[in-house]
Amino acid sequence: MSSIISALKRHARLQPHAHALQDENRSFSYEELARAVDRLASVLVRERIAVLGLMLDNGPAWVVADLAAITAGITLVPLPGFFSDTQLRHALTDAGVDAILTDQPLRFSVLGGIGPESTRLDVAGTALSVLRTQAAPRRLPVDVAKITYTSGTTGAPKGVCLSTAAMEAVAASL
Repeated sequence: MSSIISALKRHARLQPHAHALQDENRSFSYEELARAVDRLASVLVRERIAVLGLMLDNGPAWVVADLAAITAGITLVPLPGFFSDTQLRHALTDAGVDAILTDQPLRFSVLGGIGPESTRLDVAGTALSVLRTQAAPRRLPVDVAKITYTSGTTGAPKGVCLSTAAMEAVAASL
């Protein structure tokens, strides 16, 4: 199990009511955060998602989705809101994204190859949609937890594959 997920579960057990996250509207305890992560991870597993695109603004729902993907062993592909339609299509195809979790489903309706909303969820107070794609599965390097894309200002965006171990090493060093 990921050391970040282990730490979250430990905090939820030892100090369940302590503040874990806060935005301008509300605060989330460690217990609430851990519960939300487990709930979303269960949905992602039930939906049989292998590579999940995530387009959300930074906030509690983004944190829950990121941690749920780690919990479920799903590769996460953060999709920047500033990407053009061409850049989005490229990232989705390049990474083999088979589903998108977003609060902006209409943004994807013009891309083609995106199915209708398959599931609607409330994650940390944010209404999210799961959209299925028709992207062909890709063989990714072993242990890829996240693929982040460059801005693509000099060409097509390039994906950087990150393992959980690499991300946790950086987090531990901080």
